Amino acid sequence: MTSTNFIYDNTQLSTYGLCICRFQSDASFANVSAGSQIEFHLSPIPGRDKPLFLGTAYTDTLQAVIQVGKIHCGKAEPITSRELSQLMRWLNRKDGFHKFKLLQKDFENLYALANFNVQKIEIAGKVYGLELSMTTLHPYLLEEPIVYETDLTPGSPFSFHDSSDETGHIYPDVVITCHSQGDLKLTNSLENRTTVLKNCTDGEVITLSGDSLTILSSLPAHDIPNDFNYVFPRIVNTYANRENRISTTLPCSIRLQYSPIRKAGF
Repeated sequence: MTSTNFIYDNTQLSTYGLCICRFQSDASFANVSAGSQIEFHLSPIPGRDKPLFLGTAYTDTLQAVIQVGKIHCGKAEPITSRELSQLMRWLNRKDGFHKFKLLQKDFENLYALANFNVQKIEIAGKVYGLELSMTTLHPYLLEEPIVYETDLTPGSPFSFHDSSDETGHIYPDVVITCHSQGDLKLTNSLENRTTVLKNCTDGEVITLSGDSLTILSSLPAHDIPNDFNYVFPRIVNTYANRENRISTTLPCSIRLQYSPIRKAGF
């Protein structure tokens, strides 16, 4: 990696007068995991050499070790105790995972949800740098969210291309604005999966969260949990097909937002 700066939780490393650098003989991105390490679940079959394939799972999330320091005119300067306190408050958090982005060519649109453990790099009793052990929430990087907005009618489905590097499905955030009364059914033809929302009202806005898998209606009187089949919309791709074709039984406006998966590593 050639980056000297990153953004974490909407703040740049350079804001604190630091940059990504190297204090030891190893690279500043040492012990780097490319992520997406797959474990294959196999079961032996008596009398056969070929085991039964049961499925796969990722064994770890994306990880990296980054060294940062305060470099001025090519020389390292000490980090004061006050600066160290501010850096620890920013990087070493107990409030969850936050967006991390490398400021580097080809990574402008990629991010991870990350948190850090921090170690001091001391020289002659003074702190000149920090070693950041980063752990992310996913085994891959994510692309900045893509948004699709369109009007749907029963005779005019909407098609789009899923650009994710990972085959399978992603649950997007979905906002549906109903333009008619009745039972609304959304179907993705790529997996023939149908979301059913009964007793919809013209002008009603229904929100489905892909992250928490929850549903809300703009009309308090609509008992949407009992009128929903709990089949949340998904964005899908197979190795041979990436085209998602969404059809509806009632006219509506729909907004889909999701972050495609990128197996780029750091």
